[in-house]
This record gives sequence, C-alpha cells and structure tokens, in this order.
Amino acid sequence: MMKKIITVLLVFFFSTPQIHALERPGMEFKIFQFPRTMIPRIDGRTDDWNIVGKEYTYCTDLLDGTKGGHGKTIDTTDIDVKVRVGWVKDLNRLYFLYEAYDDYWDFGIFEGGGYRND
Repeated sequence: MMKKIITVLLVFFFSTPQIHALERPGMEFKIFQFPRTMIPRIDGRTDDWNIVGKEYTYCTDLLDGTKGGHGKTIDTTDIDVKVRVGWVKDLNRLYFLYEAYDDYWDFGIFEGGGYRND
C-alpha cells in the first residue's frame, strides 16, 4: 500500500507543471568571476568591486512585482538599487554588492519580514 502511495505522489510531482516565477526568458544574468587573489572583502568598503564591469550590474529597472504592487513602474527618486554578483572559481560562494537609495529608512521598526521602508 505504501509503495502505491509513493508511486502516485512521485507521478503527481513530476507531472505537474513547474512554476517559473523568477524566469526571465531571453535574459541572461551575468556573474563576475573574481580572481582567487581578489576575493571581495565583506568590510563595508566597495573598492574591491571596482574591477566588475557595468555588464554585471542589475538596476531598479529589472525589478518586477514589488511588495507595494508597483510592478515595473518604480520611481527611482523614491527607491533606486544596483546589485552586482560575483563568484570565485572552486569556492561554493556567491558574493553580492547591494547598493540602495531610498528616500525613507526606518531602522527602528522591525516588521516580521524585515525593517520598514516605503
């Protein structure tokens, strides 16, 4: 009986359509490969990211489906972000540089999912 249940569950799992919420057809997100001698430091300074070209930078215009329901119409005078992604060959790590401008930050109020901003 247990074997039948497992078989049915496996068939159901593999036959259901996959959800691709983050899929971007035709969009290739590049990740910069840092040399082993230049692994980015996590020290609050960004100068070690100066070798990363603009083609590895992803900005506010790529955001979609925001929590506030703004979709792709995001006013960059309200919030503006830049994200760069890097890795080092043979290390099981990704490095992210997240730079953000927001006209409102409130680090004193923590709401279940994070700090509140607009």
